[in-house]
Amino acid sequence: MVYQVNLSPDGGSNRATFFATTQGTLFQTNQQIKVTGVALRSTSPNGQNALISFWRVSDKSLLARVWLVPKETVEIVPISVTLEPNVEYVVSGFGVELVCATSIGTSAFTKTGPDGTVFNVKGRVSSNGNAYPETHEINRSFMAFYIDYRLNDAPSVTLSSPANNETLTEGKGYSISGSATDIDVGDVVTIKYKINNGTARVLRAADSDGSTSINFSKNLTYRNKRLWDGSTDVVGYDLAQNTNHTLTVWAEDDKGGKSPDITRTFTVIWNRPPVISGQDKNLGTISSPPSESFSVTDPDGNPFTIEYYLDNQKFNSFSGVSGQTYTVTIAQNNWLRTSLKQHQLKIRAIDNQGAYSERIFTFTRTDDRIEFTLNYSNASVKSFFTTNQKANRILVTMDAVIPTGAQLLVRACNNAYDAQPTWEDITGPVQAKRGYQFTNTTSTSGKWGINIHIRILKGTATDTVILNGFGGAFD
Repeated sequence: MVYQVNLSPDGGSNRATFFATTQGTLFQTNQQIKVTGVALRSTSPNGQNALISFWRVSDKSLLARVWLVPKETVEIVPISVTLEPNVEYVVSGFGVELVCATSIGTSAFTKTGPDGTVFNVKGRVSSNGNAYPETHEINRSFMAFYIDYRLNDAPSVTLSSPANNETLTEGKGYSISGSATDIDVGDVVTIKYKINNGTARVLRAADSDGSTSINFSKNLTYRNKRLWDGSTDVVGYDLAQNTNHTLTVWAEDDKGGKSPDITRTFTVIWNRPPVISGQDKNLGTISSPPSESFSVTDPDGNPFTIEYYLDNQKFNSFSGVSGQTYTVTIAQNNWLRTSLKQHQLKIRAIDNQGAYSERIFTFTRTDDRIEFTLNYSNASVKSFFTTNQKANRILVTMDAVIPTGAQLLVRACNNAYDAQPTWEDITGPVQAKRGYQFTNTTSTSGKWGINIHIRILKGTATDTVILNGFGGAFD
């Protein structure tokens, strides 16, 4: 809003304003104002121009000036100058240098503007180097001086984002964007924000040209229970769940103006671990490798890794896909090395923030036998037991504990590549620690190779059957 004040004395012998070719008026205000126009009203205008100049006394700086013609009516001529509170200024009708430098220290008179701004008019000054202000009376034709002014306009803020009542989950962004305006040209506008009652932080600072919006944007990220600006923790403490938190945004100018606060509320959900389908389960006593299907989802949409453990020893790890079905089992070679007691098969799903959940299957392994043949899918086994001609003899030795009631069967063949190898029972020679002479002399595949089949049935034995290994030779 624009206000107007007449800085001339009210009648009496001091009715003349302090204007002449080499004179001016010394004054100060009690608060900042922005002068937008001036006028001279004369009882007897002569049509001559007057050069109205505003000077700051402390450094004799010329701040603004404009030409005008005094009129019998108040005709405002635009001018732009900002006057700070409790600082002495001179408004003059001369265009030469201001040389006065001494303050009177008392008021000649005061005027109060419509808004309550107090103008302390201290007296007359001269540009000719004489001491000032002179306080003697002037008897001249009446010439009133008017000022149009307004107070500092506070900046305004428009907030485009975030929306109100957002919910932040782990890794989610929180965007603060919008614009500020300040109609006061040259004001330095600083847009700030804070979370709850925390530290005020700067979004942007820029000079206002009076019309162009000052845009601002900041992308925060919610993680580990806090809001982050890159690597900067903008909160300083863990944000509680199930409660409203407040973002406050405002703008300030360098003249003391401040916009109304704009607020947005938001809530947070602490990072949640991935969810593994199903329930923990006791599989009971089993004699073959367990096999359990499951799927994993992450409620916060975070990437996750699936890990498999047998008795807390990790044996597999891979990146998971949300909702995909997987099957956990124990490979046969590992199963054969698993003791006949209770074990734990565990699935762990862990997200990229370190939160994890587990699914545990317990089981007790039992078996009524130990049984195996040589694994020809293993290249080293295949190479070692392949022969370039028919093998004639074989010796198999066993490092085993076979209690009473258990039954041992050992078989061997020399045509392992045939679709139907010729298995020969060598149990007796093995138990007697003697070699065995093969009786087979044919190969339908045209290739020769040794294979061994060992089976130990528990039978009626009450003690543990132990097979530590076997060895031997063939030719």
